[in-house]
Amino acid sequence: MKKIKKSSIFIAIILVLLSSVCFYFGANYKLEHRLNYSEKGSMDYKVFLKENNDFETPFLEKDKKYIASLIDHIDIDYKYAFKSNYDMDVICKYYVLASAYVQDGSNEGKVIYQKDKYILESKTKEFAAQKEVNLNETVVLNYDEYNNIIKDFTSRYNLSSTKNTLDLSLCIELEAKNENFENPFVDTSKLNATIPLTDQTLAVDLEYKEIDQNGTKVQVSSNKLVNILLFIAAILSALLAGILITSIAKQYLKIKNEETKYQRTRNEILSSYNKVISKLTSITDMSSYDVADTNDFLDLVNIRDCLDRPILFVELEKDKLAWFMVLDNAVFYRYILKDEENEKNGEKSEI
Repeated sequence: MKKIKKSSIFIAIILVLLSSVCFYFGANYKLEHRLNYSEKGSMDYKVFLKENNDFETPFLEKDKKYIASLIDHIDIDYKYAFKSNYDMDVICKYYVLASAYVQDGSNEGKVIYQKDKYILESKTKEFAAQKEVNLNETVVLNYDEYNNIIKDFTSRYNLSSTKNTLDLSLCIELEAKNENFENPFVDTSKLNATIPLTDQTLAVDLEYKEIDQNGTKVQVSSNKLVNILLFIAAILSALLAGILITSIAKQYLKIKNEETKYQRTRNEILSSYNKVISKLTSITDMSSYDVADTNDFLDLVNIRDCLDRPILFVELEKDKLAWFMVLDNAVFYRYILKDEENEKNGEKSEI
């Protein structure tokens, strides 16, 4: 009788496990993308002076004190840089807004009047597959224009002890895309500067705060190619496992159908009572014992339970004749299992 190969069962189990693992990781595998970026924004400027007899140069450099009544206009050079560790498709929208304020001179500093004007209208620049993006813009600020606006307002309403300032803001809206990130990176930055407004002969500072920041954005997304490959591997493994399991099932049914009644009965007894059955390879001369045969194996089991002795098993003829015995002093109780089907076909088993 053929037997099912253990290797086939082992391979089928491995394929089922492989299919399950591939399916799990195909559904859950994620890839972490870490975008490291930095932004730097700076401004350089020159303060141009009205005609005067005291200064030999037409302008003064950055980071000095300036006499407000001598300021004519200010040339400002803006620089902005965005860097990342990925090639990004970047869209930059930016503008420069000038806002003149009249504020209450008290500690609360509430805004009394505000006048806004774009000295650089909104512009858009696009960059494809870049790790670094740079913007350079130059604007000219007419200091006297804003000074006159505020002077006119405070004079008309007879306001005194107010704090008058001009705020400049370079506003940048950045959107960066990369195929590894499902959502675009969006950021808004401002480079602000504040200039006092006054027609008095005072030394004033131009205060500003540059952009200097670093950040990290982490996005966990599925890797479609890896996920698809894992799903394909899961399906193929499942198909192979199904084919192999079907083959094993067919072999098993074939073997079961090929088994004789003798073989099925013997195997069932040995499987069900394996704890109380001792197998022998042969037996000696039993002529000195009185023999008591049983018609049913369960009768032998009952005798075994009463005597508390093991059941001995010996197959005298392979797949044809077997004895189950319980020995008790000079008596041995016996149940004979034989291949009656073959006996009917003319093959006799000798007891």
